[in-house]
Amino acid sequence: MRTKLLLIATLGLPVDVLAADATLSFMLAGEPANLVDCLRWGPAFERPYVLTVAGNTATLTSGGGVHVSMEPAGSDKYRGVFDLSGERMNYTANVAAKTLSAHENNLGCKWSATAQ
Repeated sequence: MRTKLLLIATLGLPVDVLAADATLSFMLAGEPANLVDCLRWGPAFERPYVLTVAGNTATLTSGGGVHVSMEPAGSDKYRGVFDLSGERMNYTANVAAKTLSAHENNLGCKWSATAQ
């Protein structure tokens, strides 16, 4: 343990850069309070989402064509935005808690999942 801390201090690298790589799979489900209009997004969330973390970057993909480059938003947290035809979907991933959430900006629709 002491050797690792000494190595980190010697190299001057942020601890986040040395975070373990991970691949997590999610099946998002709509929040119970979503409006009926949120059902139109159903097909986009019927496919698994895969979060791939490598070093200090993360990528979220799904079989439906979603490909989001996510930026660090804190310790083990990443945020990304997917825009398509005037619709904006905000994604937030917490690697430590193994959770993913999505928030649509027009109607306030929300989806969430815990890694499988």
